[in-house]
Amino acid sequence: MPSPPINESQRLAELLSYEILDSDSEDVFDQLTALASQICGTPIALISLIDQDRQWFKSRIGLDAQQTHRNVAFCAHAILEDHVFEVHDALQDPRFFDNPLVTGHPNIRFYAGTPLVSPRGFALGTLCTLDDKPRVLNEEQRKALSTLGAAVIAQMELRRNSRELQRALQYKEHYLSYLSHEVRTPLNAISMFSRQLRQQTAQHNLPESFDNALQHIQTSGHRLLDIVDSVLNVAHDSEKSLQPLPRSIRSKDYLTSLFSMLQMVNSQLKLGWALATSAPQTMTLDDTKISQIISTLVNHVALHLPARSQLICQVQFAATQLQFTFKSTQPLVTPLEQEFLNTHQICFDEQFYISENFQDLSISKNLINLLGGQIEVEDLHQFRLSLPLGQCPPNTSSEASEDLHIKPDVRLLIVEDNEINQIVISSLMDELNVAHALVATGEEAVDAVSHDPFDLIIMDIGLPGISGLRATEIIKQQNPRLPVVALTADAVTNRETMLLSGLDAILTKPIALNQLIRMLNYYLAES
Repeated sequence: MPSPPINESQRLAELLSYEILDSDSEDVFDQLTALASQICGTPIALISLIDQDRQWFKSRIGLDAQQTHRNVAFCAHAILEDHVFEVHDALQDPRFFDNPLVTGHPNIRFYAGTPLVSPRGFALGTLCTLDDKPRVLNEEQRKALSTLGAAVIAQMELRRNSRELQRALQYKEHYLSYLSHEVRTPLNAISMFSRQLRQQTAQHNLPESFDNALQHIQTSGHRLLDIVDSVLNVAHDSEKSLQPLPRSIRSKDYLTSLFSMLQMVNSQLKLGWALATSAPQTMTLDDTKISQIISTLVNHVALHLPARSQLICQVQFAATQLQFTFKSTQPLVTPLEQEFLNTHQICFDEQFYISENFQDLSISKNLINLLGGQIEVEDLHQFRLSLPLGQCPPNTSSEASEDLHIKPDVRLLIVEDNEINQIVISSLMDELNVAHALVATGEEAVDAVSHDPFDLIIMDIGLPGISGLRATEIIKQQNPRLPVVALTADAVTNRETMLLSGLDAILTKPIALNQLIRMLNYYLAES
């Protein structure tokens, strides 16, 4: 056997990085091997990869062996060359005349191999042709063999890139699942506790400012959740793009809440707003994205204005349009920002375009385009934002309050490991006066069901130890009629996969009280 290449350790690492050794046969490699055999007119052709102590054949024509020891491999010589390595008659070659592959089966006389060199310059093996008779390749055959060798490497690169892409996609899914859980869990607590605290402000006659602040917290939490869900859904499905999500809202309540919150955030600014008398009682729009647009614009303008400057916004309504006109005695934007905002025809190609110079304005500009709106900066002291009003899709209007109608003396098992979520769900059950037990792991859930009767289980999925899906499978084996409902903060998990484990339904945190009541009524309704 010849001495190994001087970069042998790096070469072996490169070979292993392809994860191709001992893999199954693949048609694309077999076709290249067959073509090499046909072009060179030899009964044997191989794709040989040189491992530390062996040569292993990814593809082979005319040979039964899957591998041989490296010390008898012709290819161990070929990888040291930078061109086709050719042996016309092995019996007459001092390097091979006593080689067992020459003196015995398969009786090699002729060998021609082109090195398989990776894009990083490492010879991993060869595409070679063999015969039991002496022969010489012509120039066209040698060129064709080299070309086919390059095609082998290209396929190996494609195979590796495809595998790495799959791993990247899996990592993305895991990361999105983690992000969904970690963001939605605190939002679950914010939503529920702010609602409960607002109820207590009325019960204890607390100042109106308490209720207003809690309302802003609750509304901001809901809007943040909408933004997070939109981003996660688009990131989860590469074929999706950000879409408008219109719903029916009360006009005055929405605008009052929005501008009150903006005034609190920008306390150094005197923010005034005037609502046209023609304002409809309700309107249909994507309030989350519109709030993001206006908040970004106002916060940006606030950076330009001196302290205690006044910013006035007039809100007007047309038949199918909502208009915001912002005015001030001080400049609201720079000339360059005016030019950027007035450029209406920007091709986003379903992707957000973010200008390095106007990052926050770019966000607003993208969202305005997404909603089919328009912004016009008439002069540096005034700009107008126009947004279309639309039709509300089914099931997006505000929900009417639900009443609980379940059997008396029902008992629930709640399986949740996160302490904050435990407090949230327990508080909701206490508010509804529903008896419940609480455990933190799937193992504890299985044990609890084996000792005590329950009417329904609310199951978290990401549990320590066995997962909520596995716990559900075990419980359903002994209690097939016991409803198990997932309550998860992971909004990107495949719902079909989850339901196959035996789950009866899936609810996503933060859960609205109406949703919880509706679910309890469905599974535990009075006879």
